[in-house]
Amino acid sequence: MTKHRWTQAFVAAGLTVLVMFTTSATRSRVAVVGPILSVTPTAVTFAPTVVGAFNYQLVTITNSGDAADYITTATASPNPPFFPTFGGTCNTSIDPSNNKNYYIPPGFSCTFQWGFHPEKPGRRPGTGTLFFQSGATLGLTFAGVATPH
Repeated sequence: MTKHRWTQAFVAAGLTVLVMFTTSATRSRVAVVGPILSVTPTAVTFAPTVVGAFNYQLVTITNSGDAADYITTATASPNPPFFPTFGGTCNTSIDPSNNKNYYIPPGFSCTFQWGFHPEKPGRRPGTGTLFFQSGATLGLTFAGVATPH
């Protein structure tokens, strides 16, 4: 083989290795490992509510990852007037392997219910947080208006 042919063969082999390495690296960057959680809407607005009455809103939690997760708890601040009810379809989503509820399998969504129970009239801002077994948290903002009796 001539020196020119050796050079061509060497360059072709090097390019092949480079393409294989680049393709492998690209594939590893797009691989998903674990749950990827999101909530919609992130801003929850409650309809005007009479002082002492209750109002409820649902949010949707979606797991677009490749592993299941569970809601472990939820908090609202200030509490009152905002509170997690633990209602919605997440409550009835049960992992068939261990019978735990608040189960969100990969590629699925469920709903979670928040409540508003004002004690005095006026605008009320607040926040909510959902906590998951994986360690993930999702935050929400609340806005409610309490009207007099």
